[in-house]
Amino acid sequence: MKKCTLNLYIAAGLAFFGGAAHADSGFEIKGLKIGMSEAEFKKINPSAKCALSARDPSWDKTVKDRRTCSVPGFTLATKKAQSSQFLFFEDKLGSWNASFYEFYGKDLQGALTEKFGAPLMEPRFPGVSWKSGSTLMQLVFTGSSALLVVQSDISTDWGLKLQEFKLRKGKADL
Repeated sequence: MKKCTLNLYIAAGLAFFGGAAHADSGFEIKGLKIGMSEAEFKKINPSAKCALSARDPSWDKTVKDRRTCSVPGFTLATKKAQSSQFLFFEDKLGSWNASFYEFYGKDLQGALTEKFGAPLMEPRFPGVSWKSGSTLMQLVFTGSSALLVVQSDISTDWGLKLQEFKLRKGKADL
């Protein structure tokens, strides 16, 4: 899948809800829970590979570091993901996504519906979504992949801080 398409779907998820107070997510999947620490994550996923995400040297201290982990062989509902990405903001799991072959999509949707109930509605993108507290979970069908995206206000707040910094820096350069 193209990176710009992935960013578009993530942006759609961010637009779905604002940066509210950090509410606890009811979406616990394979022991993963929004807000858990990286150490807790690694206990559940000992094969996880984690590193500091790319950081622009121009960012000031208001934009905290973001760490990214991937889990080789990550599975969900017995379906092996093509890739997975878990993002930590100030040592809290704020969002994660996993990409699967498109033909696994309906099986994944069935398993998620069984665990979390019927999806909210048919969104404007091809897929389904669930919401719990300030966390949004979307299963998006791209035509070549089924992409599961779990997004929370933790990552939204980080993105807003980054945007505020960019605006301040841009104004200073006028």
